[in-house]
Amino acid sequence: MRWRWLAACLLATMAVTAHADREPLWEIALGGGALTLPDYRGSGRSNTYAYPFVLPYYRGEVLKSDENGIRGLFFESDRIKLDVSLDGTVPAASSDDPARHGMDDLDPTFQIGPMFRYLVWGRGNRNRSLSLDLPVRAAFAVGSSFKHIGYTAYPHLTYRQDLDLLGRDWRIRLSGGPMFGSESHHDYFYRVSGRDARPDRPVYDPDAGYGGVRLIGTLYHRRGDFLVNLYAMYDSVEGAVFHDSPLVRRDSGATFGFLVSWFLFKSDRTVETQGLDW
Repeated sequence: MRWRWLAACLLATMAVTAHADREPLWEIALGGGALTLPDYRGSGRSNTYAYPFVLPYYRGEVLKSDENGIRGLFFESDRIKLDVSLDGTVPAASSDDPARHGMDDLDPTFQIGPMFRYLVWGRGNRNRSLSLDLPVRAAFAVGSSFKHIGYTAYPHLTYRQDLDLLGRDWRIRLSGGPMFGSESHHDYFYRVSGRDARPDRPVYDPDAGYGGVRLIGTLYHRRGDFLVNLYAMYDSVEGAVFHDSPLVRRDSGATFGFLVSWFLFKSDRTVETQGLDW
């Protein structure tokens, strides 16, 4: 199903390997993970998704699917990068949600667009870095048809550091910043039409603009062919332009997940890597 593929992609963006000077051009990992997240930002309901998956890694010069997610690197200098940014949401059945009961189900969404990245600060040995990331994405609902539902932006700071925890090499990544969306994007999640209105759910039409704050933290460790990753994300819609929508039942929500995988196949050819990639 499409939503299972999307959730697997969300888990894949969590995975990050440890420092190495050279790594295989491609690797294939088998593993499992679980992800607990709200139906949508501001929703009063959450679901847990757990399943096995296949995770491909590819470290080409332009196309990359590796420790930093799936992306295409178009330009790179000492302090500036331009690549592709991805995001998405899983579906939500309105019949299971009192706030949306009787409304159309929410299809899974897929977001893609360019991301400008600037290295604010970095240690010479690259074991610490702080970057400013500016992704702008087009959003699509992936249901019976492929429908464009607007645009999003998520300017944020990202801090990365290698750590020694209990004698093991770990890596931590912390990021956070404000979120913005177009009117059509906010409409998809928070609009209430006249057809869907009822006494406890009045007609509502959100504006474009500020969509709250998102904070993300990941902690991961790779030893040989084994990788483990812990993931947490906090969303707040306090002060968002859609905060007074009758479909918003919570000011904040959290996402938690973990991923465990084993790299079973790899290429003989290796490529140079830079360890902690900002």
